[in-house]
Amino acid sequence: MSGPWWLRSILFLCLIGLAAGLLSAGAIADAPVPPRALVLYDSAEPYGWVGELHALLTANLLGHFPLDYTIQPVEDYAPGQMEDYGVTFYFGTDYDNTLPEAFRADVMSTDRTVCWLGYNLWQLARVWTAPAIPRSGIRANRWTSIRMTPTSG
Repeated sequence: MSGPWWLRSILFLCLIGLAAGLLSAGAIADAPVPPRALVLYDSAEPYGWVGELHALLTANLLGHFPLDYTIQPVEDYAPGQMEDYGVTFYFGTDYDNTLPEAFRADVMSTDRTVCWLGYNLWQLARVWTAPAIPRSGIRANRWTSIRMTPTSG
């Protein structure tokens, strides 16, 4: 991702604020779910500490909103776990980290919001072709850069 670090930081804070605001307003899912967030990160060596740091900083931001959160390595994910949360954040900080099959399947079948940040999104293609997975509710955005141009005035 390119661009000034402060601009990326502002965009990330906006994303966290939006997700937390939706969560506290109950707008994430139709089913009544207590306002909770699951924060998952890659813990594989040698850069597992980077994912944990992102998770801790996200938890710090989520602490400003009336919701609980759980932080854990994605490698410890249990099948169906994200259904207990209104939103799940995943930090893919380790390139091509092997994700648990249950996590990939749950991401594709859940009605909950999943914020996928970083690498390993291509691993969803391994479960994408399963006939039982609905594809109509999947939305994705790709942000590549923001071009800053001087204004005259």
